[in-house]
Amino acid sequence: MPAKVDRNKRDVSSKQRDVAPKKKDKAPAPGTKTVNSKQRKDTDRSGGLVGSDGKSIRARVRNGKIRLSGNASDNIKAISKMINESGSKTARKQFMRLSKSEGKVNFRISKEHNTVAHGMHQPHDISGNILNWDKEKGIFDGSPAVSVDSKGDRYYKEATITLFEPNHERLALVKGLSKEQAMVITFAHEVDHNLNQLAIQAVMDRDRGIENNYDVEAPAEKVEAQVEKEIRAHLDSTRTRPPESAGSLFGLGL
Repeated sequence: MPAKVDRNKRDVSSKQRDVAPKKKDKAPAPGTKTVNSKQRKDTDRSGGLVGSDGKSIRARVRNGKIRLSGNASDNIKAISKMINESGSKTARKQFMRLSKSEGKVNFRISKEHNTVAHGMHQPHDISGNILNWDKEKGIFDGSPAVSVDSKGDRYYKEATITLFEPNHERLALVKGLSKEQAMVITFAHEVDHNLNQLAIQAVMDRDRGIENNYDVEAPAEKVEAQVEKEIRAHLDSTRTRPPESAGSLFGLGL
């Protein structure tokens, strides 16, 4: 015989029975710092400009000026200050591209005079050895370690960019600019060698014995000329108005 149904009792569905009470999100404990996904990604990066602690620096542009994280080396602070004062948007863009690149970049300013160049861009091989450029052959004296990022762009896994400060004293006289402005021009030139996709492909092809006559200097010289043009335009604009009382940008943080 079927059991009698007590109509006075409220029916409860299985769905209602199985639903657990929703837990409230716990608030962070006092003094606890929260880290969002973007901050975590920046902190975990291994590419870009290498700071004084061996980790990637963080850089951003605020009010037209480059701002750096606390681990930026003295050399990185120095070149960013030079770029900020130069008024060159192209040089600033080159710096930011370098800071966000996938490959690791060591930057230094040398007090030594170099008889060959004002600056050098030197990729590393797979063992971390710094390679030297053979101008006559148009190749490095070893095989640069190259990888491909998520966008399909090639990049040097690690490279070192060096500016030879004493060389720029003579270059500045020739150009009628300051030593610092001349160094900004050279910096932008060397960064193009590190990021230019056609130049990297040419280096890779030649290393493998494949003919590639792409002129790796031409685009770098074009960037160099653009930076110099912008610096001169900035100088002309500042001569027409009273000087601004700007504080030192050397240690500006993010």
